[in-house]
Amino acid sequence: MVDYIHRHYYEKITINEIAKSGTVSRSKCCELFKKYLSQSPNNYLILYRIFKAKELLRNTNMSISEVALNCGFYSGSYFTLMFRRETGDTPTGYRTKYS
Repeated sequence: MVDYIHRHYYEKITINEIAKSGTVSRSKCCELFKKYLSQSPNNYLILYRIFKAKELLRNTNMSISEVALNCGFYSGSYFTLMFRRETGDTPTGYRTKYS
């Protein structure tokens, strides 16, 4: 299921699709993520998307909107909110610091 997220993070994916990739029910998927990763599948997906966004911000000249879309965030404001929540910085601020 983690591999599925890593291969499809840039797409709109649901818990049902994640669970299906592991041939388990939605509730079993959530249970397994909680047991082995101490977080929900949705939280893991968001964190992985932010990890990929950080790579793009450091290594490309893509606009912030392009980075957001390439990482599966279809709202710029939601991307900025989640990015700031996880890193303590805005995407622009992060790029400035680490480019």
